[in-house]
Amino acid sequence: MLDYFKLPSVVVIAFVTAAFTPVGGSQTLAAGSDLAASDTPSEKSPDDFCRNKQDGVYVIGADPLVLSEGERFNVDLFACRVTDGQTVQMQVSGVASDDNLLEESYDVVAQKALSSRPGLSLGPVTSHNFEYRLPAGTYELNFPFKFARGRNFTGSDAAPWAPGKQEQIDFMIAPGSVNPATIHDSSTFKLVTEGPRFAGGDDRAVRWSILRSVPAIAAGESVAFELDESGAAIKKPTKIRISIHPSSTVDEGAFQGQVGDAIAAAVPPGTYDPSSGVLIVDAQTKFPIKFTLTARDDPKSGDFVLGLKDNETGEIDAGRAGVHLGDWTLPPAKPAMGVNMASGEFGQGTTFNKDYVYPENARIDWSKEQGFKILRVPFKFQNIQPGPDKEIRPQDLQELGRVASRCARNEIVCILDMHNYGSYYSDDGKGTGLAGSNGVSNQKLAELWAKLSVHFKNNPYIWFGLMNEPHEQSALEWIKTANTITLAIRDAGAPNKIVFQGSYWDGAHSWDSSDNSVQVLKAYDPLNNFAVEAHQYLDLDSSGTSSFCMPFSGSRRLDPFTTWLKKYKMQGIIGEAGWANNFLCLHEGEDMLNSWKSAMATPSEGGYIGFTYWAAGPWWDKNYPYLVEPRPFPGGAAPPMLDQLKKYIPR
Repeated sequence: MLDYFKLPSVVVIAFVTAAFTPVGGSQTLAAGSDLAASDTPSEKSPDDFCRNKQDGVYVIGADPLVLSEGERFNVDLFACRVTDGQTVQMQVSGVASDDNLLEESYDVVAQKALSSRPGLSLGPVTSHNFEYRLPAGTYELNFPFKFARGRNFTGSDAAPWAPGKQEQIDFMIAPGSVNPATIHDSSTFKLVTEGPRFAGGDDRAVRWSILRSVPAIAAGESVAFELDESGAAIKKPTKIRISIHPSSTVDEGAFQGQVGDAIAAAVPPGTYDPSSGVLIVDAQTKFPIKFTLTARDDPKSGDFVLGLKDNETGEIDAGRAGVHLGDWTLPPAKPAMGVNMASGEFGQGTTFNKDYVYPENARIDWSKEQGFKILRVPFKFQNIQPGPDKEIRPQDLQELGRVASRCARNEIVCILDMHNYGSYYSDDGKGTGLAGSNGVSNQKLAELWAKLSVHFKNNPYIWFGLMNEPHEQSALEWIKTANTITLAIRDAGAPNKIVFQGSYWDGAHSWDSSDNSVQVLKAYDPLNNFAVEAHQYLDLDSSGTSSFCMPFSGSRRLDPFTTWLKKYKMQGIIGEAGWANNFLCLHEGEDMLNSWKSAMATPSEGGYIGFTYWAAGPWWDKNYPYLVEPRPFPGGAAPPMLDQLKKYIPR
């Protein structure tokens, strides 16, 4: 569920700018930097863009683009079959001071958009918020902006996940006040500049990763590998080796051409030695370094894995990535219905049953009595580990072990959910920050998960939910973190199912309009024993903070994630979903459950293997609108949502 401070606007697009030498040019807010050019809005006509979209308004987000002072950028709004007089509001914040971030003010840019479309009108709500009255039809509105030059950057760290000094502009999109248009996107996207990437200038902060674009390819199909570096800027030539990892079950003969030739073609001449696999990079190297491999017409079936080693600088995070050649299916998992047993994330401290608590045995037994076969159990890293590099507190191991044993006894899957929104301890132990950002090591977070996984590796009912709702880092940066954790878990010998997430609050409804649909394909598990989790609430802004539900949202909001699961034969879990006890919400909840059940996975097809409603648990107040268990527990009256869930338990 989203944090309380999430803005109620339906779409928030945050632009972050930093001080460094301008490079000029223009960039468009596109549908994902790894998509083919034909998939970006700037390359599609409005009719083409809207052909398979629902009626309403779209603002397409991207993996962070590189922006600089003086550079132009566009915000593109697509109207798909809107009716005359529908309204939408767009507010711009962060530009109110005299020291403006924009060369042209928002009202000037808005007038340009106004003149581009006959019948479009606008009225001011505030000086930085306009309501647009849309004419009927299908069309695109372009808002051309330009960052001001010569600014005095304060380095206020507006985006702590990004390197260097940043300042931020937020573009907030919401339905209008009269005859509101439907907004289909509700994710948070950030665009960043480069600039000083690490204030300390410490080469040890360089972090390496290798990723691949898709989990599997068939004969004649291609996969893109990418070598990326994040953290500190590289200032001098340094070496790293790319080689075929020993875990590969097929060699490079499965591909058309040599792997070394593909890498050499992607880098400047003389910087890569195919015979040794050594690559030399320096301050001028453009990351990520991408190279493509194409399977032969008759490739041997198996896994091809590339790995990184022998780095002269920094540390390796996601150090290997593999692609399967041939038919690809995940290990079968019987679809299951259940709930979140929350309370382990309620507080932060060292005193169990005062600061936080895990579900008691009676609640796990009650879950079995309802017919539930899956539970999601949140915990916070601060509550189980006192600091980075520290051991897990014995009491938490004991309590989580009790939960795990009780779930296994009742034949209930238990997802251990790290409920920390993408954060972890800073390396010095003095605070917390976004995992993978400067001073917050992916490796240390991965070490915690490895330690935890060892204690549960012999219990197949325990699954590992890597992180609840990452949202400040980009999907690409989050997948680097997730892959680092996954490799550590597998290297520790734990075969349990791993549950990956996307970024941007992990919303099912925005899966295809954000770049989650592209970047989460790069999630890599050497055992291929994983699922992908998304969350979906039915209130107006999908935040899970309101008792009011959006009409016709029940199945529609699952559709983007469902389509993605089916297309790529992935196993999916709706890790959080909830609605209030009123007629409209119950109706939309029923629609969502029916949509989920109709898209359950089979041994040969992708789809859903889990649904955990938010929420149950011992510390919820009886008036919590999404509460699904009886109060008093267990003999009180059950909310109607409980009967709804039980109705859709797979048999």
